[in-house]
Amino acid sequence: MMTVMHCDPSEAQNHASPKRTKRPVACHYCRLKKVRCNGEQPTCGNCIDRGEKCVYPALKRRSRRESHENNKVIMDRIARIEAILEEAYTPSQVRNGEDESQHIPAAEVVQKTSPYAPDQEQQLQQRIPLSPPQTDYSYQLLQCTPPQDAHTTALSHRRSSHTPAAGHVLDSSNPSPTSPNLGTHKEMSHKSPQVSQLVDSRTAYSESYRDVNDVDIDPLRPGQKTPMDQIIDNIHSPESPDWEYHGPASFLSLCSKAGIDWVAERTGSTEFAQIAMNFRRSTTKLLKLDHRLSTERAPEPDRETAFRYATEYFEKAPDAPFDIIVRSRFEARLRTHFDSAGTSEQDEDPAWYALRNVVYAQGCRLELGNKGYSFNYTKPQIAGWQYFENSLSKHSELCFSRTGLMAIQALLCMAFYAEALSCPKLEYMLASTALRLAQSKGLHRQPGSTWGISPQDTDQRNWIFWVLYIFEKHISQRSGRPSAIDDDDISCQIPTRIPSNNTNKLEFCTLSAKHAKISSLIAKRCSSVAAYRQTPDEVVRTVCELDRQLRDWRDLIPLSMRPGTVLDPTNLPRGLQTTHAIYLHYSYFGSLIGIHSIFTYPWSEMLGRDRSPSLRDQINASSEIVAEASRGIILMTRYINDIYAWTPTWLGFYYPILGLINLFVHVLKYPTAPTAPSDIALLDVVSGHLARIEFASSGQLSFSVARDLSGLARVATKRAKQNMLNENERQDSIIVADPAYEQMPTDDFDYGLDSINMNDFDMEDWSTLLPCDDFLQTT
Repeated sequence: MMTVMHCDPSEAQNHASPKRTKRPVACHYCRLKKVRCNGEQPTCGNCIDRGEKCVYPALKRRSRRESHENNKVIMDRIARIEAILEEAYTPSQVRNGEDESQHIPAAEVVQKTSPYAPDQEQQLQQRIPLSPPQTDYSYQLLQCTPPQDAHTTALSHRRSSHTPAAGHVLDSSNPSPTSPNLGTHKEMSHKSPQVSQLVDSRTAYSESYRDVNDVDIDPLRPGQKTPMDQIIDNIHSPESPDWEYHGPASFLSLCSKAGIDWVAERTGSTEFAQIAMNFRRSTTKLLKLDHRLSTERAPEPDRETAFRYATEYFEKAPDAPFDIIVRSRFEARLRTHFDSAGTSEQDEDPAWYALRNVVYAQGCRLELGNKGYSFNYTKPQIAGWQYFENSLSKHSELCFSRTGLMAIQALLCMAFYAEALSCPKLEYMLASTALRLAQSKGLHRQPGSTWGISPQDTDQRNWIFWVLYIFEKHISQRSGRPSAIDDDDISCQIPTRIPSNNTNKLEFCTLSAKHAKISSLIAKRCSSVAAYRQTPDEVVRTVCELDRQLRDWRDLIPLSMRPGTVLDPTNLPRGLQTTHAIYLHYSYFGSLIGIHSIFTYPWSEMLGRDRSPSLRDQINASSEIVAEASRGIILMTRYINDIYAWTPTWLGFYYPILGLINLFVHVLKYPTAPTAPSDIALLDVVSGHLARIEFASSGQLSFSVARDLSGLARVATKRAKQNMLNENERQDSIIVADPAYEQMPTDDFDYGLDSINMNDFDMEDWSTLLPCDDFLQTT
């Protein structure tokens, strides 16, 4: 009970005269009445006026501990960010193969020395408001699996073994260069070992939503993993640094998880999982550089050697018919370069430096590659690569400095150089860069009269763009990736004149450009996401239309190079080589496969629910067309006389593998067909071709996939024949037991559709991110 204190007004007036102290908080009565309290002691003005007892709440000393802890949390977060940034710079001794066991992740070391109890660490972690949870949906947008997936966990564990040692991260003598307060960072590195939570913010926050008992199993380490172990394993991004996407239209779609399962079902063998992994590894190592570019520039050749290399390039290079470089202009400027001893201002132009060095690289590789079998691969590649590195060193300047048409020529020539078997596969990025630079200079548009460009320069601009268009569409087709060119935004015309005035080269390039336009339509209408949303009837109409356009294009090709006829290398038009005739054949057969494979690849069985006769007939016809095109591709390998360092990838590797994969799929789908034995023999032909590549490259390029697939195809045909024999015996026994039995007609079109859950179908399951070695361990 609160007692009421009665005060005499006169007496209160006497007490008011001394200076009173004020309280920082209101009394209970003022709080109850919700009036302003003046805070005077011992009695406030409101209590005096109303005769109430004035009681103030007890004062609490303000604690700065919470503020101090908040500052500590902020500093811990800064320390974690700095450690992650520092972790990105892996020490050279780790890259050079030093014992990885010595390089324990900083998070793991600091965690062991943490002075916090587990419940305190959890409270601190929950107090840090990080990014929103990383849901399964966000992972689907990135086309990767959640961190709980064994594949991602394995990748994270594998990459975490390459992080810097804890001492390197927390060494006070070597603070992070990114720290805004070096002294504070140095202190926090020792006093706040919350660096043990070195995790992606999204992962850290999402872990708080998971049950503590929800523990995943890491297949690479025995025993169960605690939630904190999972946090440490997810320090790194789940994405491997050497992943390469290949769409469902690529032949590598058969190496996807869904493809492996399909082959295992058809053959009754699990061997294809290992075959696919080995093939992915062999393919992946060719896609990027495996070493840093040298910072030292190779000396350029002398005058005589330089002109000799230039002659080799203009007369023998596979891309010579495209006339990317006007020979007369190049040689005139090269003379000026040597006459001025490289001291003129023009010689400092990065585009000119890159262009002449890539010509040296091409010519050097061509010249040395024709001196004998034992000399035609490794040494030419090493000799030419030094000039290519000179050219590649100007890549940034070509993209971001003020340059002209020569910069596009240099990048395009560099892309063609990297197209060779002996080179890392850099042509995709180089061609894309050249395309963006060309579009920024308006090469995709027909110059207007107000542009002030001469007719001769207009022809050269158009010519360079269409060569770039041909190459970019070709790379897009074989990788299964979308093109960077919008055909609806092109107004420049296919040239009717060529710088070299060679009509045969003009005809070849014109045919190549027209085929590239058809290839673009195929990718858009048969291989895109929208294409797989069409109804079966719409797909049939699309396939028939594109097939007609492609066959009309074939009829434009001269008989001496027309696909479907016998190729006579001695009867080719002047200025063209056997390689160029093979390119037209391969382009035609490859496009046929691109058009009709929508009905023949395993994922196309989703169309099988429609039992209409027209669709059935189209599937049967498309299957035969794809098989015949694959046979044509494989048979064309007999015209590849030799394998050199400059042999284009499409000639020596891509198209033979395309024919191999599609013919292999055809054999698995029709193992009892009369053509199955001869088709398996053609698979052995590809095996022999790849063996020639391995021999020519001294074992650097080794692919056993053809030999392995040939063996699997034999297993599948043998299994199918045995099943057929057993089925016939069963049918005979039924007929003997019941003479009135009438055998129902078999439907060759139904490829076991009842075992396929169409709700689970996803076209992206047939896409691949290379390498995906670890997912095999989860099957």
